[in-house]
Amino acid sequence: MEKPGSLTAPAWVRAAVGLCALFLLSHCNTPAVPPGDVSGNRSATQKMFYSIDGLVTDTQNRPLEGVVVVIVKGSAAYPEIAAVTNEKGAFSLGSLEKGTYTVQATYSGQNKQQDVTVGDRSASVAFVF
Repeated sequence: MEKPGSLTAPAWVRAAVGLCALFLLSHCNTPAVPPGDVSGNRSATQKMFYSIDGLVTDTQNRPLEGVVVVIVKGSAAYPEIAAVTNEKGAFSLGSLEKGTYTVQATYSGQNKQQDVTVGDRSASVAFVF
């Protein structure tokens, strides 16, 4: 039996991942429309923003829920955002400019990374654990 207040490594990892995901989702939710532009109209001088949408599955093509997905590097400026996959294994990282980004997914202590290029439209990526 564990002592009160102590955490085993797996429980500590689950708690840390959960807290990080909640913090990032509640504090880093960047709007797709730049602040101050409530109309949604974009003039020639305004930047366009895109997203990286994706899916995370296991090797048997079953969706994985609760996977933390972040951008760890980019050729363009990028917001400090994270996503957590839903019950369908889907995620979306928004408010991105055109450029190449390194996207990292973390599941059960394993990290996988992929480079994704965002051009004139949003991009998609898939991870398999």
